[in-house]
Amino acid sequence: MSLVGVDPIMDMIRTATNVAGQITVPVLVAGQEGLLAPEGSPQSETLTEAESADPQPAGQK
Repeated sequence: MSLVGVDPIMDMIRTATNVAGQITVPVLVAGQEGLLAPEGSPQSETLTEAESADPQPAGQK
């Protein structure tokens, strides 16, 4: 088996590892810093309501 045939597969594995790390580390840090609200808490409901609120059109204050 040639190294050229294995390299694309190894590259996909490296990419998947990098993506998983880039997702996992910020979530862990945010959890330790208390930036993530547990599901069902009043904070998570407030965030959901704020995200679903319609923003004011530009130019209106």
